[in-house]
This record gives sequence, structure tokens and C-alpha cells, in this order.
Amino acid sequence: MLKELRAYLRQIKATAIIVPHSDSYFNEDLRPEDERLCALTGFTGSAGLAVVSQRQAVLFTDGRYTEQAKQQTSFKVIQINRQSVVSDWFDGFLKPNDVVVYDPWLVSAFQVDRWSKVFAKHQATLLARDSNPIDILWTNRPKPQAVITFDYAEKHAGQSTQEKLKNVSEALKNAQIDAFVLCNPDTVSWLLNKRSNACKYNPAYLNRIVVQTKGKPFYFCENKAFMLKDKKVGIDSYETPMKIKQILQDAGAIVQNIYNPILPLQAVKNETEAKGMAQAALFDSIAVCRLLALLPSFKSTGTEWDVSAY
Repeated sequence: MLKELRAYLRQIKATAIIVPHSDSYFNEDLRPEDERLCALTGFTGSAGLAVVSQRQAVLFTDGRYTEQAKQQTSFKVIQINRQSVVSDWFDGFLKPNDVVVYDPWLVSAFQVDRWSKVFAKHQATLLARDSNPIDILWTNRPKPQAVITFDYAEKHAGQSTQEKLKNVSEALKNAQIDAFVLCNPDTVSWLLNKRSNACKYNPAYLNRIVVQTKGKPFYFCENKAFMLKDKKVGIDSYETPMKIKQILQDAGAIVQNIYNPILPLQAVKNETEAKGMAQAALFDSIAVCRLLALLPSFKSTGTEWDVSAY
């Protein structure tokens, strides 16, 4: 795929492309059809980002996966040990008039703002593309599986969505905004009391909603963005894809980068949630005790993999 991707870059007259290990919700646990980084590089770790140009193919990952990445890919592997590593690399790579493209659904508004400062310094362009070439070049890309969504009963949540929305409205007033686009799947799941099987190891409900100081919440989509024209709309740039920020700006919303005001509400557990956490911890403790009791039997023949699998 590397050869074809470089041909694509020549076709659109771009210097390089950024390919992160990400989906549009910034999950670490990706569905098979979203494993674009693996399809391009062969690297199967849960964290990474690749930059491909005509002369270089670089893979950034953290210390957990450095040795694994070196074995799985022909890309040059660079270990990320602090936030600025990728920006530092671009600082040494970019030249005037370079154009680097990316998929704005897969990169956060915060990251784009951070990189843009380096690009401006070198008079280079960071350009969002509506189509992702990996999706076209990935010939055996898995087909998306049907997602089952289900309600999370109030007897487990301890609070209804309507009760939660009253507190959310107050939080938005305190933040002095008219609306907030909530992109964090964990918080959306908590607020709406919904779950799904979209991700293998996380029952999060993958959706985005717009909550308002006045008015009912609604699911975010590009066709409804006009409803936010001239309103002060908050986004958490760490949790929001750059594409959503662009949609809001194009719709005439007054976009403000703020810390997600709903997270503190989610963090304070009600009595029912606290009991549920205690019960989950008990189940987990039982599993750990069973494992510790069996460890002696693993000593002579077992491997770390065997213990982990058990």
C-alpha cells in the first residue's frame, strides 16, 4: 500500500500524509474496519501515528510498543515519550510550501492547533482532506458489523437522563455558553444511559450530542449544524475531531474551546453507581485471587501469555 499511497500524494501534489491509530471517536480499541494504521504499516499496537512522504515512512509509538513496531514494520520507528515529539519531528522535516494532508475526522482540534503553529513557522500547509485514501487503497478492508445499542437501566445508573440534563444545563450556564457539542463516547453513554457493542472491550455508545442551556438535546450531524448559527458553542478540543470544529465554523457558530463541563458531573458518583463500582471491584478481586492461587502451577510450564489468557 505504501507505493500506492505515494502515488496518491503525487496526484494531489502533497508532500506527506498523516495516518493516526484512531477512529472518529478517538477510541484505543478500534473496530477492524478502522485499523488503518495497521493496514498501512503492519503494526498492531494500540497507539501510534505514521507520516508518509515520498522519501520517508515514519511510525511514532510509545515505549510499550517500540520493539514490537520494529519487528512488524519497515517504517522508521520513533518512540514518543512526551507530547511534543511529533511536533519536533515536523519542525525538522517541513520546508516552505510543503503540504501535509490528514483526515479531519481522525485528528483532534487540539492536535491540529498544536501542529499548525509549527507549520506556520515553516510557511507550510496542514490540509484537511474529505476523503481518506487508506479507505480506497485498502482492498480487503473488513466490512462494518451491525451495532447493537441498548438502554442502561436506571436501576443501575441511579439517575435518569432528564435528571442529568438539569445539571448539565446549569453547567453550561456557568460556562457562559449556549450549547456544547459532546463528543466523548463515555460521557454520551453516561448522560443518555445507553450502551452498545460497537467496541470489543468497551460498551460505549458511539454517538455525539448537542446539549443546550435552553432547549432539548439533539444528535449532532452536519445537516443540523445550522441550528447553532450565531450561538456560543463549546467544544473540548481534546475530544473533538477537527472536522466537527470545521462544520460548526462553516455553520456560523461561535466556537469556544473549553474543558468538557459535563465530565465533573459524570465523575461524582451517585449512591447506586458507587455500589455498582464496589460490586465490580469485588468480582475483579475474586478473579485476581483465583489467579494468584494458581500461579505456582504456571511456574514450570506456563508463559506470561498463558497467565494473561487465564
